[in-house]
Amino acid sequence: MHEEIFTFPKFVNGLEYVDIKFGGRGIELLKDLYYLGFLSEDTIEVEGWKIRRIDLTALMLPKPPEPEEVAKLLNEDPNVESYGFYVVETVTKKDQKITYTIPFLDIRTIQSIIPGVTHVSYQTSIPAAIFTAMIVKNEIKERGVLPPECINTETLMKYLKKVGENGIKITQHIEEIIN
Repeated sequence: MHEEIFTFPKFVNGLEYVDIKFGGRGIELLKDLYYLGFLSEDTIEVEGWKIRRIDLTALMLPKPPEPEEVAKLLNEDPNVESYGFYVVETVTKKDQKITYTIPFLDIRTIQSIIPGVTHVSYQTSIPAAIFTAMIVKNEIKERGVLPPECINTETLMKYLKKVGENGIKITQHIEEIIN
């Protein structure tokens, strides 16, 4: 579960609806594991050992590849690819629909920047590193544990510029109902 569905309503005034949707093979696997009971926190006994079902499942699933393995796999197989994107849709009180699209950099481009990382680790670590650097440089004035949506607009725009300089581009599309 992502935290946005819990934090957005607390910090964004007038927000009426928040939802997060995921897709892909991993989601189907998680759904199957859930319906089969493998993600339950119930304790079971396996050959004399007591263990929670979810812990047993975690032990049995393959671990994510190490950075060296990612780079090696990509070098060995030219057909390996990964992709994804985020889409954020908002509707304002003036019936204006604003859509933000943030595509992941493809895995081969990312490998040329930082060998061994994945599209997911790049998309999460670069923004975190930028926020950290901005905090150290005292560019973020807000204090406490706050979600990014609580940062003032000027600071947020500086942050987004730095994110863009690292290849993470955000497209904004505005639709307005005129009648």
